[in-house]
Amino acid sequence: PSNLISTVSSTYLQSQFPLPTNSAITNNFQASSPDRNTRDQVNLRIDDSMPKDVLFGRFSFNNSSLYVANQTFGGGQLPGFGDNDGITTTDVTAADVHTLSPTMIVQGQIAFLRVLETIQPQQLGNDLNGKLGLLGVIPNMPFLSSISGMSSPGSDPYSPQTLATNQFSYVAKLTKIVGKETFKAGGEYDRWQVFHGPFDAAFPSGQYSFDGSFTKDPNNTGNTGFPFADFLLGYPVSALNQNGATGGYLFRNNVRGWFVDDFRATPNLTLNLGVRWEYDGPLYLKYNKLSNYDPATGQLVIAGQNGVSRSAGVRRDLHNFAPRFGFAYTLPGNSNTVLRGGYGVFYDIVQENATEQWLVNPPFASFPQFIGGNTTRSEEHTSELQSRQYL
Repeated sequence: PSNLISTVSSTYLQSQFPLPTNSAITNNFQASSPDRNTRDQVNLRIDDSMPKDVLFGRFSFNNSSLYVANQTFGGGQLPGFGDNDGITTTDVTAADVHTLSPTMIVQGQIAFLRVLETIQPQQLGNDLNGKLGLLGVIPNMPFLSSISGMSSPGSDPYSPQTLATNQFSYVAKLTKIVGKETFKAGGEYDRWQVFHGPFDAAFPSGQYSFDGSFTKDPNNTGNTGFPFADFLLGYPVSALNQNGATGGYLFRNNVRGWFVDDFRATPNLTLNLGVRWEYDGPLYLKYNKLSNYDPATGQLVIAGQNGVSRSAGVRRDLHNFAPRFGFAYTLPGNSNTVLRGGYGVFYDIVQENATEQWLVNPPFASFPQFIGGNTTRSEEHTSELQSRQYL
């Protein structure tokens, strides 16, 4: 009956679902939307050689605009729900190789890299949520619907998104030749800054899922139920969104140091011996809006409070020593054949996005979920459809 159809569902249906393109009952819509990509790039380079110095400088700028019809993460199913992506990179590098003596040189390099990434859904600016009076979600982008068995409209669930990353890098190297040995030593310091926009959340406009749970026959729940009917009635089986202070200013300090000895042991054998030390500092957040779960106490700890570190209890690792060994052996009587081998220990850095779950931890952010379903209760041969709601 039309009086049972939810006004939210009917308004959403008329606003978001396109009309069929043919008269078939199923598979009655066809469309094709092309992606578009525009890129502007500028590169400048300077090289200069002086009696004791070799100077190098480079400036690179890249601006890319991309429209992705099927969304950045491939979730778009209907036209009109793509993403407008932007990536702007700026890279500045300056270096100097200075000769101190015939057997010693020093190298210095400084660099700055900035990457600005944005994801703007095509539906951003559609104030359907505001018109429907939905609370707890952003008003200027329609909520996402997931109706089993149907191609559902919906914007990218992880947008709008803005991410700016700055990396400052400082490198110094020293090379010294002593007899049959060449010693190399160096160090590097990197400073990372990662800025998340204020709406970098999952499902900021809300998502509602419908699977037919509320239109099942209580006596035959296995083979009944119509997801689209649940949608028309306005009975989602689940709903979720993320809210709170989901943006942030993350910082990180990384340090490297190394020492290498290239030793010509014999006319046919050269050994490469070295060690490298790496420190990848834990991420911390400006204003200490960071929390973490402490398994030792079973409690949530907050950065900068009650003696907790700015990294919310994540400890530093100062023991990442990486030995290296290599050799090159020229076969006697066959100078065109060289055997090479090596061994080394390497450390990898945890990707920054793997640690971003911190940004949605309570008490600064929350990820509320609604889960609904039905149960069947039999009393004197009567059945009653009941609804349960859980937060």
